[in-house]
Amino acid sequence: MRSFALLFASAVLFAAPPALADVVDLPPTNCPDGSEGATCHGGPHCAPRDCMTDADCKGGATCADRSFCMQEINCVGGWLNPDAALPPLTPIVVEPCDAAGACATGTCKSIKVCVDGAQAGSGSGGNGAGGAGAGDGAGGGEDGGDLVVKSCSCTAVGDHAAPWLGLAMVAVGTGIAAARRRRSR
Repeated sequence: MRSFALLFASAVLFAAPPALADVVDLPPTNCPDGSEGATCHGGPHCAPRDCMTDADCKGGATCADRSFCMQEINCVGGWLNPDAALPPLTPIVVEPCDAAGACATGTCKSIKVCVDGAQAGSGSGGNGAGGAGAGDGAGGGEDGGDLVVKSCSCTAVGDHAAPWLGLAMVAVGTGIAAARRRRSR
């Protein structure tokens, strides 16, 4: 009888529906100044630290114009209702624009972002084309250049046939228990 109970308990565990795991990668740590590491179902990325004035920035950072190569990603993942409207895309920083305002990936855009106090320079409050290119060209464009944006890192474990395996084990266990009962009599 003990073996039947053990077999039944094992069958119940195997008969459980497969578990679905929803995993996102860690945010990058090499984002250019004016952006910060973030993650979502669109993959790890550098999110711009948007601002309008210095008051929007924290920790001694100041609001300044910077030119970045920008792209947009879908951060929702694959769990949308097919009839639902698509959510807006999320803008991400790929790397600073080069000195000529060109990008290998994405589109060069000038935006206002919070930059560390030492890196702010005189671009704060200026127009988009002025201080942004000069500040970015010498300031470390190589740091964020290796960012790769990946799509969903979702994984599913199991098989939809797994519940049938549990039922088959119950049937086999019942047969074994019945055969042992007949032998012991």
